[in-house]
Amino acid sequence: MSYMQLTLRERYEIKALLQAGTSKRRIAELVGVHKGTIYRELGRNREPGGYDPELAQEKAEARRKGARKHIRFTEEVKERVETLLKLDLSPEQVSGYLRVREGMSISHETI
Repeated sequence: MSYMQLTLRERYEIKALLQAGTSKRRIAELVGVHKGTIYRELGRNREPGGYDPELAQEKAEARRKGARKHIRFTEEVKERVETLLKLDLSPEQVSGYLRVREGMSISHETI
């Protein structure tokens, strides 16, 4: 199985199967996803009142919007990294600085 995000329809299916008392492993088989997907979905999105597919969808969309985008190591980024390295920061410190201050996610290995 390849990685795919759950759809709102699949989330409603999960809710219905949970209410019917279906095991998480069987839910995964019926929805067509890995059992770990079901466990993660319920762990992230279960509320005191139970599992709400609409709220789960909203949370998933918010997480996607908040995810950092891949930064290309452009000439401008390279110059910024070199400037920080010349200030005697380690690659780990440069990576952390760029992540916190400028929202760039660049690993220290890349630096």
